[in-house]
Amino acid sequence: MLALRLHLLETLATELALPLFVNGDQETGFGTPWEVQFTSNYTVLFKGGNVDGYSALFSYVPHLQLGINVLFSGGVDEFSIGLELNNLLIPAFVGALKEIQPLFPYPPDPQVYQGGYTEVTTNTTAQIVTYNNQIAIVTPFGNYYLAYWEPLRFQVQYDPSLAPCQITQLSAFRGQWVYFDPPTDVSGTSPGFAIPGLLNGYYWKHN
Repeated sequence: MLALRLHLLETLATELALPLFVNGDQETGFGTPWEVQFTSNYTVLFKGGNVDGYSALFSYVPHLQLGINVLFSGGVDEFSIGLELNNLLIPAFVGALKEIQPLFPYPPDPQVYQGGYTEVTTNTTAQIVTYNNQIAIVTPFGNYYLAYWEPLRFQVQYDPSLAPCQITQLSAFRGQWVYFDPPTDVSGTSPGFAIPGLLNGYYWKHN
């Protein structure tokens, strides 16, 4: 019975967090009982109201677990203020969180992996780069850090709490293993890498 109650509460919470109607501007909408704003690629739920001499605003970003409460003396347009606050605070909050994230493990020989690559079946390009003492893979559909485990083996990493919830492509790559081929010539660079855990078993060849 407890498990059923928890499931019902989770289902209800999910339903309440979804917008039921999106306005023509594609930036705001309405849910039950929330007003909804889409800003910085995050879904923001907020609600405000007024009584004589007082106004209040509550704003919540589920994906970031970020809540903002504002109380006013007097009547104000809390809806417009809420939009302005969210546009101002969310990018600053996400930026501050990113600055304190721990570094992922870094390989002792990053030059082996660096360079441009092309996927052999889709012609999708990728760049393996070093950034702030971390290895990253830059692709048209998203940028990811690669956590070093052992020579030629990495794992795709990103912090989902800092990624906009609308970017669904990221979820397919998170946690995937990346296997580099050992260098075969005097350049000392890997000739390619594979991500076998994805549906098509992608392979990128060094340019």
